[in-house]
Amino acid sequence: MEKLTISEKSELTQKLIDGRFFYEDLELFKSKFPYSKLNTELAYVNAYNQDRLHGQIIYNLLDEVSEKEIKSNRKKKADELKAAAEAEEKAKKEAELKAAAEAEKQVEANTETEETQQAEVQETEMQKPAPVEKKTTQKGQSKKNSQK
Repeated sequence: MEKLTISEKSELTQKLIDGRFFYEDLELFKSKFPYSKLNTELAYVNAYNQDRLHGQIIYNLLDEVSEKEIKSNRKKKADELKAAAEAEEKAKKEAELKAAAEAEKQVEANTETEETQQAEVQETEMQKPAPVEKKTTQKGQSKKNSQK
C-alpha cells in the first residue's frame, strides 16, 4: 500500500464518511488500533460527536488499510447483517407455522372432546327410563297417595 499525502487522506476521509457505516468502521478501527487514545473518546460516542469521531477513525484507518479494504469490510458486515435478518425472519415464520399447527391441533382436540361429550349425553338419554304417568283418582290425588 502506498503512503497517502495529507490532502489525499483528507479527501478520502470526507468521501468515506457515511453514518450508516459508523459501527462497521469502528469495529475495524478497534481491530487495527486496540490501544489507540481515540478508543477512550469512542467509548462516549453520541449523536453530537459521531461525525467528528467517524472522520478521525477513517483518517487513522487510512494509515493501515486502503479505501478498498474499508469498503469491503462495510460490505462484509452488511452481508452478515442481511443474513442474520433473513435467519431471524425464517425463525419467526417457522415459529408462526408451529403456533398455527399447535392451534389447529387444539381445535381438533376440542372438537373431538365435544363430539364425545355429545355422544355420551345422547347415550345417557337413551338409557333413561321413560317417565311414569301418574293416574289420578276422582278427587285429583294420585293413586299412590290415595293408597296410604
